[in-house]
Amino acid sequence: MIFFKLMLRLMGMMVVTVILSILLTGFIGKQIKPVMILAYMARDLDSWDIYSMDVGRDVAIRLTHNDDAQERYPAWSPDGKQIAYHSDALYPSIYDLYVMDASGDHQIVLWETNFHNDAMPAWSPDGRYIAYHSDEFDFTYQVYITDGHMRRRITNGTSDYFHPAWSPDGTQLAIVEGLEAEATRLYILDLSSGEMQLIAENGAFPAWSPEGTHIAFVHQEPPNGTDDIYLYDLTSGEIRNLTADNFLYNDTHPAWSPDGKWIVFASDRFWGGTEWYDLFVMDSDGERVQRLTSSLMSEAAPDWRP
Repeated sequence: MIFFKLMLRLMGMMVVTVILSILLTGFIGKQIKPVMILAYMARDLDSWDIYSMDVGRDVAIRLTHNDDAQERYPAWSPDGKQIAYHSDALYPSIYDLYVMDASGDHQIVLWETNFHNDAMPAWSPDGRYIAYHSDEFDFTYQVYITDGHMRRRITNGTSDYFHPAWSPDGTQLAIVEGLEAEATRLYILDLSSGEMQLIAENGAFPAWSPEGTHIAFVHQEPPNGTDDIYLYDLTSGEIRNLTADNFLYNDTHPAWSPDGKWIVFASDRFWGGTEWYDLFVMDSDGERVQRLTSSLMSEAAPDWRP
């Protein structure tokens, strides 16, 4: 009888310990992990598709379902109701711009370009325009702006220009110039004057902070360096590395939270630099890195719903 009571007491203590552990973990998680709904691209062995995920509930929804096409680089509209992306569903290896509802419904081709690639859409802050890059002009990639009816080329040169990102006030774009041997330059382009300001060598995938004071971007030392996420301060001109410079793995595709406190990104650090990615989030100063996904798919190019 005494033994039976002792066992009940021990079992009760274990249950209490487990409950406290769950509650404590949940409390700490709520303190640290931000509330977010992400759009991102994920790939199994066959193709890339667009997904959305409620991180707090750990629920992911596949939005595109064409196993014969590559659907990539989603971008939320400013009102959070639509997602732009590019896909080669019409012509293999030829990308067109698409727009769909946040639910994945009403997938519409924005431009059908036949034998040209239109890719990497980015919504303007007022939701009126989408910037993107295309190779339809003189066999080079140039940056364009479209409202769905007309389109205007805003770069014109012998170099490739790509990866456009809008400033929060809609007056500037961060763009990337492609150079030889996979080297790049990162610029700020003033849309009214056409003037370009060089801000970093070997920068790519720029992302403007919501308050407009910083640009997160990916830096790589060509030709075989690893990718790190850097931060450019527009006020001071200071550039610093937010992720460890380790020569082992790649951190890429930064995107800001709407309040500017967090940066979500893709990294292959869990897979040892194999370019098989998971999604991570960190403070905007590079602290408190947390892993968000742990599936067997490669997940990249996250964008935070406004």
